[in-house]
Amino acid sequence: MTGKKTAQPPRGRIERRDDVRLAAARCPFCHVDVHSEAEAAAVACERCLARHHEACWDEARRCSACGARRRLRRAGRRAAPARRRAARPRRRRGGDARRAPRGAGREPPRDRRPRPRRGGGRRGRRARARRARARPRRGRGRRRGRARGRAARARGRLAARDARLAQEAAEDRSWEERDRARRAAEEEERAREEARRRVRARVDRLTRDGRRHLDEGGVDEAVQTFRAALALDPGSPAAHANLALGLARAGAHDEALRACDQALALDATLVEARVTRASALALAGRLAEARADLDAALAVHPTHTTALQNRALLRLRLGDAAGAEADASVALRVAPDDPQARLTRARARAALDDAAGARADAEALLAAPAARDTQRAAALDLLARLP
Repeated sequence: MTGKKTAQPPRGRIERRDDVRLAAARCPFCHVDVHSEAEAAAVACERCLARHHEACWDEARRCSACGARRRLRRAGRRAAPARRRAARPRRRRGGDARRAPRGAGREPPRDRRPRPRRGGGRRGRRARARRARARPRRGRGRRRGRARGRAARARGRLAARDARLAQEAAEDRSWEERDRARRAAEEEERAREEARRRVRARVDRLTRDGRRHLDEGGVDEAVQTFRAALALDPGSPAAHANLALGLARAGAHDEALRACDQALALDATLVEARVTRASALALAGRLAEARADLDAALAVHPTHTTALQNRALLRLRLGDAAGAEADASVALRVAPDDPQARLTRARARAALDDAAGARADAEALLAAPAARDTQRAAALDLLARLP
């Protein structure tokens, strides 16, 4: 900040000047001019030489311009103190507290020099300092107590803030740890799910290959493929059921029954396992148990074509041609182009002496493009035996 410097009031002690005269001086307290005829009653500041009315100076007890407390002394006049304290009467032990101090009423001679204080010198100063330190000060303990209280409250606030910050930091760390654990668990679950998906895909591929081998007549290759699928997923009931089907086609009825039992232990509602076990039981000559498994499978899945065909064949073996014809009809309603269901119904109608119906089913079987050679040969044999 630039600019012209203003004049500063003089500092330190200023010598008394009797030749100072100010023209048109104005009192800074009441802002009224101090006239020259009232110069004897005017008071000047010792620092800035500002003139005041004596009443204004006595009322303000200081200079209204610069704040100084000393007035300019004149020749032959003693400067008045800025502020005087009333003398307090000394209380003596066993005396009157209102007794006037010693020497009251006598004015000390002006020509006498002041007496030196007792205990002067270095020793006296040290003694006075010791007495001052030993003398109790009023309010000092209270101030110290208040200061200690403020310090204690400040320390408490700092401790509370530190504790809060530590708790927040701990919560942040725990939240970060929980978040890391959650992300790790999610990542691990995704990895497990991906591994399960790959296993299921490979098992499905092996199952399709095993079914293809069975359709082509490769029973041994189908059994090996189903065993490989079961090794990949030992807890799959479908893998046990497929292996049981291959073993039943291979003639290993006991192993097929054990595989079916394992599949049903894992899933009691698995229809394929019950149908396969019924076939193995029928080949073993246990027709009643096979009928019970087929009934349980159809109770779970009433339109299962393989279960309907097998029960129709079982009924034919048991002499129930009408029941066999009904099961075959239901299977044909579900799958009209199924050659095995057509052949089973033709045999059931022939057993019921329905030659026209049996001939119609046999001719439809011969015209079916999905019929195998064995099924065509069975249809031709049936037509040859019909009247």
